[in-house]
Parts: sequence; C-alpha cells; structure tokens
Amino acid sequence: MPLSEENISQIERYLDGEMSTHEKESFEQAIAKDSELKDALHTRQVMVRGLKMKAEQELKVELKAHLRESQNQDLIVPFDGHRRKVYWLAASVIFILGMVFVYNLVSNQQQSAQKLFDQYYSAFPRPQIRGNADTQKALDFYSAEDFSTAIPLLETLVLAQDSLNHYRLFLGSSYLSLAEPNQAIEALEPLLQERGLSKNHARWYIMLAYLKKEDLEKAKTLLNEIIAVGDDYLKKAKTLLSQLPD
Repeated sequence: MPLSEENISQIERYLDGEMSTHEKESFEQAIAKDSELKDALHTRQVMVRGLKMKAEQELKVELKAHLRESQNQDLIVPFDGHRRKVYWLAASVIFILGMVFVYNLVSNQQQSAQKLFDQYYSAFPRPQIRGNADTQKALDFYSAEDFSTAIPLLETLVLAQDSLNHYRLFLGSSYLSLAEPNQAIEALEPLLQERGLSKNHARWYIMLAYLKKEDLEKAKTLLNEIIAVGDDYLKKAKTLLSQLPD
C-alpha cells in the first residue's frame, strides 16, 4: 500500500536527524514491524546516498576546473600581489649576483693586467748621451726618476731635435712611469715609422701602455708583431702573451 504523507515525513526527518530520541525509538520499532515502511526507508537511503555521491563528484569536477582556472590565471597574470613581490625579489637577487659576477670578472682582468704591467715595466734605460746643459739636465732628472720635472724638458728636446729618437723613448717612458699611458702612446707612436732598435723599443713600450690601459686586444696585437719580428723583446713577449687572459 502507498505510504502516507506522515510516513514520508517521518522517513525524511529520520534521515535528516531531526527526530527526538523518543520519536526515533518509536519510528525504528515501526520499521521493524512494517516491511513496506522499511523498504521505503531503504530506498530513500539509497537515493540520498546516490545524490550525495553525485554531488561529491560534481564538486570534485568543479574544484578541478577551478584549480585549472587558477593555474591559468597564475600563468597569465604572474605578478599580482604577493607573486609580484616574490618575482621582483628573485629578479633583484639574480641581477645582483650577475653584477657581482661581472664585477669580479672585470676586476680580475683589471688586476691581472695591472699586475702584469708592474711585472714587466721598467723605465727605458738611459744610454750615455753627451749633450748641452739642457740635455744633461733633462736626463739627470729622468735618471733620478723625477719624471714630472723631466717631462717638460724632454718635450722641449723632442721638438728641438726630433731626429734623436732616444728623447721620445725617455718621454714616453716618463709618462708611463706616471701612469699616463695615452700621453706615452702619443709620444712613442712616431717611432713606429722608423727602423731598427728605436722602433722595437717603441713597440714594446706602446704595448705596455695598452696593457696599462687594460686594452688587451691591442696589447696582444703588438706582442704578436714583436714575436713575428723576433727582436730583442721576443722572449718577454712570448711569456707575457701566454699570461694574458683570453
């Protein structure tokens, strides 16, 4: 026989846990006596369980979709809020590390070039040259390593007696001793047009000037020229070239 509205209400209240203790005991006694009521309760339990399972599955699907959507949003807008701060922090760290690496690389190269310059540089030796009082004065200051005083006197000698190449060598060496490589190159370069020892000396000291400037490519070019020519600086040139960073 069909269930009454009261029976249906009792089943729903029982399943929902809305019955009092007394009502629940009375209903369970009725189930035990009424097979149709018991079957109806079981059917209702199966239906509720099925609905719950379906709801749970749908919820899982919705959650997965939501997660996928969130991940896509993360990819599309990766710099919102906290992620923006994290990104810039990471980027800052990478930038700083990169700058430290570059600084160390350049610093090591500079230190190496300066070290090699100090190792190989010595002022051009003064030969025994006889001259007038101005010449002797300039060379005396040069020999005493008072290069600041010697330079203007040597400049005068270069202009007055350009044919005497040693004055240019003294002048260029004076500038190098005062850590002024550009002036040294300017003073020595005309000697590269000459022949013989003056050119060889000039090429060596110009190479040292480029080393002082940390212009390693030009220094290497001149070292290779010295090696190709095979002049008196050959041995030093080969050793120095092998010590320069790639």
